[in-house]
Amino acid sequence: MGLVLSILKRLSNHHIICLRISSITDIHRLRYMDRETMSEGICSGERVTFKYDGSTIVPGDQGTDYEEFIRECKDDIRLFGFVRFTTGDAMSKRVKFALITWIGENVSGLQRAKTGTDKTLVKEVVQNFAKEFVISDHKELEEEYIKNELKKAGGANYDAQNE
Repeated sequence: MGLVLSILKRLSNHHIICLRISSITDIHRLRYMDRETMSEGICSGERVTFKYDGSTIVPGDQGTDYEEFIRECKDDIRLFGFVRFTTGDAMSKRVKFALITWIGENVSGLQRAKTGTDKTLVKEVVQNFAKEFVISDHKELEEEYIKNELKKAGGANYDAQNE
């Protein structure tokens, strides 16, 4: 608990990010879910988001439907998503996490630049992920594209032996 409070204090000193403890708890729950509930068949695509409210990053939505996350990514906003994906084949399932930074096409140049520095603050909370994405094109948000990139980032691809 002391670690969470020190992170919140350090981040609030920057006047950029304000995260509720429940959101950090949700992140830890997502991070360790593969150990606890993989055998229960938790679906791929569980996620939490962080949005901008003016110049402050605030907790956004959370859920299990990746399509809902895609619908949140509008052309005039920027947001951060911490998304859980399940990859692998029938014999071996692997849980991978992605940090997705969405910057809509209609976001100003100054806001685009600030997103990069703000992302370092988000990474102080969301630390463990297989791959980071910075996306402005809706095509790159497709679930299969993200999963393929996560497989590439994972190293050896044992699925190829079955082809």
